[in-house]
Parts: sequence; structure tokens; C-alpha cells
Amino acid sequence: LYHVPTSRQVSRAASIVHSIFKYRSLLDREKIKPIRANGLVTLCSAQYERQFNTTRIPGVECDTLEHHMDARHIAVYHQGRWFKVFCYQNGTLLNPAELELTLQRIMDDESEPAPGEKDLAALTASDRTPWALVRKEHFGYGLNKKSLRTIEKAAFVLVLDDSSHDVNDHDPTGVTAMGRSLLHGNCNDRWFDKSFHIGITSDARAAINFEHSWGDGVAVVRFLNDIVVDSAKDSFQPTANSAAANNVQPLKFELDEYVGTEIQKALEVHVERCGKLQMSAQKSG
Repeated sequence: LYHVPTSRQVSRAASIVHSIFKYRSLLDREKIKPIRANGLVTLCSAQYERQFNTTRIPGVECDTLEHHMDARHIAVYHQGRWFKVFCYQNGTLLNPAELELTLQRIMDDESEPAPGEKDLAALTASDRTPWALVRKEHFGYGLNKKSLRTIEKAAFVLVLDDSSHDVNDHDPTGVTAMGRSLLHGNCNDRWFDKSFHIGITSDARAAINFEHSWGDGVAVVRFLNDIVVDSAKDSFQPTANSAAANNVQPLKFELDEYVGTEIQKALEVHVERCGKLQMSAQKSG
């Protein structure tokens, strides 16, 4: 939260995304060293296998964890719209400058969300059985299925937030507000079924929210530390392939009145639950 190498949201997002895919490449090649508790006991590395390209699929009686061997795209949420962003071109990872061009196109997109699209993610915070039934009946074919599967099969989700918070050492209020934002956002902009998603605030602060069934916090903290350090070292190339800006596809949804009602039900419940949540950051020392 305190390490902010740039105030430009889109630049920070681009460098973070680039560093994440570099980390995934190391992980795929088994170049990430195991974590040692207290420097002695080696922790199991099996959880890393499902850190990326993984989603939780709602079930009527039991959820399942779905993992894909590879994903060359991410799903991006910005101002109520969902986008697919291809992060590789001809098999090569886009450089940070090219990723910035790509994400800037999303930032510049002023099109309105489709009915229900803005609050769609609230379904992932819903009770699991209702979400499973809605998914089966209304996301099993056509545009809805294609767009939902794009999110579910993505390497991870990136959320470009509109909010910012005054985070400093003197007043814990800003840290508390930032914590609530990262935990539940506006109750409609966090895709809780993905293995993890990265949030970038409007003033370029970055943090992570992760789903817990694939792994534990130790692996995530190590991952986050690595990408924050690496992204701060990323140097933007002076030139970028302008064609990279074409690597964006808006996702399309056709959500009928019934689905819209279910989304609003889920949103209302989630808002109520988040309103009851008590959180307070405290100064240490």
C-alpha cells in the first residue's frame, strides 16, 4: 500500500500485470524456490499449481475448483464494464508499454454497461446454490456463456478502481477504508470466484484479494512481494507496438429480467453483510 512508484493508474497496472506473467513463467518452469517456515521447514508447494488460471465453480450441493493449464488473457473490470485483454502476441508477452496502451484503451472506453453487467460480480458473493442455479440456466449458452467462461478461464482478474484513499502512517482511517475496499469493494466489483484478483486504485496503489480454497496466505504474500519488487524495476520501452491496443475485447452479456432480479438480490444481501462488517486499522508501536 505504501510502495507507489507512479501515480498513473494505468502505468502501475501495466507493470504489475507484466510482472505477474513473468512470475507465472518462473512458476511454470519450477524456478520458484519453496518457502521455508522459520528458515527450516519446507512448506508444500503443491498449492502453487492452481494459483493461476483457476476459478471456483458454484454447485447446488458442492463447489468445484476448475484449473486450466494455460491462459494468455486476463479479465478486466472498469466502470461497470468487463473486458478480455490478450497479454501475449505471437507467443510473446507484451512489454509494459504495450500493456499500458492496451489498458489505456479500456480507460478511454466510455460505453455504458449492458443491463446487469455492472453488478454481475455480486452473484459470486451470493449464497452458492442460487448462483449455481442462475449460472446453469442462464449462462450455459450463447453470449452469456462465452463471456462468463472468458472470466472464469482468465489467468486472473484485474480491477481498475475509481476510488482512492489517503494512506499514511499518521491516520489509520485511510488504511481502514483501503482495507474495506480491497475486501469487498463496492459489493459489485470483486469477482470472488477467481483464484485471485488485483485491484489498482485511481492513485495507483495495488493490492490483492484471493479465493482461499486453492492455497493459503503464505504463498500469496510471497507472490505479492515478488511482483511488487519486480514491477518497481520494470523499465518502459520508449516505443511500443501500437497494434497492442487492439488486444482488447469488450465482453457482451444478454441478461433478462429474471437474471437482473437475481443480481439485485445478491447485491442487496452482500451490501447488508458488508455493512455489518467491522474493520479498524491500528497503528503499531
